[in-house]
Amino acid sequence: MILNEFFNDAKLNPLASLLAIIITAIGFATTFLILLMFIDDAKTDRFYPGHQRLYRIETRFMLPNGDKIRSAQAPLPLIDALKKDPGIEGVNYAFRLYATIRSEDRLAQRAPVFAVSPGFLAQLNPYRQPPATLEANEIYITPAFNRQYLGLASPQGKTIDLGDKGRFVIKDVLEPRPDSSVAMPAIIAFSPAVMDGYYDKRVDWYHVHMFVFIKTASAAPFDNRLLDKLVGLYAPQLPGAPFTPGEFIHFSAKNIQQMHYDDGYADDLAGGIAKPLLHTLYGAAFFVLLTTAVNFFNVNAVVNAAKRRTLHTKRSLGASDKQLVAEAMAVIVPQFAAICALALLILIGFSAVSPYVLALISHHGAVLPVALFLATMLLIGCVVLASHLLYLYLFVLSAGAGRAQNRHDTTAAYYLNRLTLVTQLLISGVMVYIWAGATAQNHYVMDADFGYHKKNLLTFEPNERLNSPEAMRALQSRLKEATGSGNIALSSWRPFDMSRTVLTVQHARQQAGEQFVTVTALDVDRSFSRVWGLETLGGGENAIAVSEDPAVCHVMVTRSFMALMGLSSYDETLNTTFYAEVGGAKRRLRVLRIVDNFYLGERARQPPPLMLFINERVEKYAAIGFATAAQRDRITSLLSGYGLADMHMQTVDELHADHFKNSLLILNVIRLVASLSLLLMLASAMVIGLSEARRLKQTLLIMEAVGGSVYTSAVFFLRQNVPPLAAALSFSFAIGFVFLRRWLRQYEVITGLTYTYAFAALMLLALAVVAVMAMALLAGGGRMSRPGRR
Repeated sequence: MILNEFFNDAKLNPLASLLAIIITAIGFATTFLILLMFIDDAKTDRFYPGHQRLYRIETRFMLPNGDKIRSAQAPLPLIDALKKDPGIEGVNYAFRLYATIRSEDRLAQRAPVFAVSPGFLAQLNPYRQPPATLEANEIYITPAFNRQYLGLASPQGKTIDLGDKGRFVIKDVLEPRPDSSVAMPAIIAFSPAVMDGYYDKRVDWYHVHMFVFIKTASAAPFDNRLLDKLVGLYAPQLPGAPFTPGEFIHFSAKNIQQMHYDDGYADDLAGGIAKPLLHTLYGAAFFVLLTTAVNFFNVNAVVNAAKRRTLHTKRSLGASDKQLVAEAMAVIVPQFAAICALALLILIGFSAVSPYVLALISHHGAVLPVALFLATMLLIGCVVLASHLLYLYLFVLSAGAGRAQNRHDTTAAYYLNRLTLVTQLLISGVMVYIWAGATAQNHYVMDADFGYHKKNLLTFEPNERLNSPEAMRALQSRLKEATGSGNIALSSWRPFDMSRTVLTVQHARQQAGEQFVTVTALDVDRSFSRVWGLETLGGGENAIAVSEDPAVCHVMVTRSFMALMGLSSYDETLNTTFYAEVGGAKRRLRVLRIVDNFYLGERARQPPPLMLFINERVEKYAAIGFATAAQRDRITSLLSGYGLADMHMQTVDELHADHFKNSLLILNVIRLVASLSLLLMLASAMVIGLSEARRLKQTLLIMEAVGGSVYTSAVFFLRQNVPPLAAALSFSFAIGFVFLRRWLRQYEVITGLTYTYAFAALMLLALAVVAVMAMALLAGGGRMSRPGRR
């Protein structure tokens, strides 16, 4: 009997019934996943003993030229300074090294290995098993490390070679905890021998070396002023530096519970999701749930409106309120069961196509996902129940009889349509406004001119087999013969590499107040400007060559360097001798060329002043151009033969995409929610338009009978609906503006088109809604439905 009632209702309007189930199932699945993600986020890194008192020390160097260098690591001498403070109960640290590993018949380059302090695993154990203390020349590895770098069938007890760090015995294979963000694929015990230049670094406060963790003696929040005090007490003043240690070095402590958020550190050991992305997902889930609820009310109203007369007839024949409610429940139960079943199928489909969704659901075991699914069922069930019972109360149980009933139905329909229209337009307007503005800003950031070639340029990191100029020249010749490529450019930089070398540069004609001028220095080879596509502004007639005089360095500078030094012409810059301390000695700097400005990272309001030192050393990065995808594949294939892994070969486009990945993910989430909101808004506009046509049918017939035209009907309709539309759009604009402005804070440079496109998209949405509702009105109650009448 229950199924008969449900199918009879569905037959009245099959499309609306199907839409109600599909839309609500999507909202169900989305809500379940976001709630699971929220719980997963809340549990991450909370299993450590005393996690409220565990902190990681992070570093920020404030360069005199305004640049900031941020790192998840800290200088080595800070460890001893922290141990002396009575407010700190314990200090542990981890040093990351990249080793060349030999195991049986396999060689792996740049494998990450962490050397940890003696008490590290007792305080911060990221593995399922409680590991024993590591002795010298013992190593713990994870299954993933074994698969990627070793390939051993039974690794425990086997010996592997870590190059100049020695031979190590695999003590055990440890499984990482799913609720830990710390990614340590291999661990050895720390000793001074594993860190090159250890004794020099023990007094070096101006470079970062270690991941440092502290445990405070008190449960009170950590005060970063203690770290500033340590800098003032122990950090030495650099000779001739135009800053004090306290102005240059800034430390901060981040609680271990916050460590799993991606803060954009290039050297982070924790893997996680960025807070802006996470908050965007939470907000998107809320909008989806709200949109789902409103649309279910709208679509369900269409189905119920089709059987309203039947319900009034049953009530007139003596059916009690309880009987009508029982009949409604006979429809609700199978409808709700269909929603839950479809939501379960959607979740199964997501798990099949997305490893992330599968891991999110599976690593919590069975109890939590089942409990959360039941809680989501309860939430969606309340929405479904409220929709049916509210409609039954408004249009049946509280209605009178005869004309009073008709007036009641008309009034209730009028206010219900306005309420759902305003709510839906408010939600959709906010999402469309944010989506249009975010898309405009994203295109501006991604497509902006960074001053160098972004297309058809491959970068790679030379390894031990390519660590000499002779090896690089041989590789270049082989690439030219095999692939037809051009020169290889070597440099200490590639896009978004945050390592910096800062020099104090002077020239003889400087004023006294300008004696200390700092610039960012890069080391490049003679092919750098040509391969990277830098525009030459002056000195094009000079050959780029390494200086033969050890007291003189040949350099290229950017246009912003000229402005910083107070020079007005290219010739003046080329003919000026500059001075800087390089390699521990003061040297003369001769400018060979002036190139146009380019950005080392994201675009800023002012491009950084740069000085490019010409040398012939093998640097940190290499770059080579390619013309086609096929040529790029041949280049990467040949480089793979030198032991370079795919992760060490990236195009410049891939570097940009990787850097902006969080922004792109946020934009994709916003786009998806905005698209869903837009589609549901237009569907709601059609539903409400048809409802309005039925409500105004008699009025429109009277207007037509006295000679009113279709334009008269349209004007009458607009006067009825434009005020609530205008109110909803005003609120959408205000709320969307606040959210968009908050989202744009992450960018230093914002295009003025962002707000223009956002406002234009909101206006287009309003016009589309009005057009759809007008068409629905004409189709449902106007002349389009009565073509034979005049």
